[in-house]
Order: sequence, then structure tokens, then C-alpha cells
Amino acid sequence: TAVGFIAYGVWANRAAVLNLAVDPSSRRLGYGSKLLAETSDLIRKRISRNCTGVVTVCAKEQNLQAQLFLRANGFRAIGTIQNHYPDGAMALQFTLRISKNKWDPRNRVADFFDSKAGGQDALDSQ
Repeated sequence: TAVGFIAYGVWANRAAVLNLAVDPSSRRLGYGSKLLAETSDLIRKRISRNCTGVVTVCAKEQNLQAQLFLRANGFRAIGTIQNHYPDGAMALQFTLRISKNKWDPRNRVADFFDSKAGGQDALDSQ
């Protein structure tokens, strides 16, 4: 029995999670995190060699559960998109930087600056 799914697209050095869903009765059991981890591994294999890739995903502004889930899985909020959804709702855009190689010096630099900013997302300071 399927408990969830993920739909994504990959281009040269970036990817997007287009949709991610887990059955409500199966949430908070690690299935969503497993889907994201497996998808990140697939994306890592497909991005250009020695290139850092960026995975983006959007969450409705009102969907706090999705926002907390994305943050818990390493995504960082970077901005908003007005009227992103058919109902006119605003989206928060999140990104996750992955690299072909597990070690990426840009991740270390970002971690340094994040630690100086207290680990806040761009939206936290607004």
C-alpha cells in the first residue's frame, strides 16, 4: 500500500520538488523525510559533475506543518511568491543545496554565515 509520493524535475544544476504528499494516517513516521532523502540522492546522481545543485520547493504560507517539515529536512526559506496557488495563496520558497560530491565548500561557507546569523532563514529577519 502506498503511503505517499513525490514528484520532481531536474535540470542541469537545479531541481524542484513539484509535489510531496504523505497519507495523513502515515505522517510523522519518517516517510516524507525518506522520500526527500531518496529524491536528493537521485538528484545528486543527475546533476552536472562537480556542480552544486539547488533543490527548490514551495509551501503555502498557511501550511505551517509543511514549513516546519521542510526546515527539519535542511531546507531554508528564501522568499515568497505572490499568487502562486490557484486560490491566490502566497507561497514560501525553500531551497536545499546539494552537490555531486557529499562535501561542498559552499555548504561550509553558508554554515559559517548561518552560525553568525544565529541560523535564521531570510524570512526570519523580516
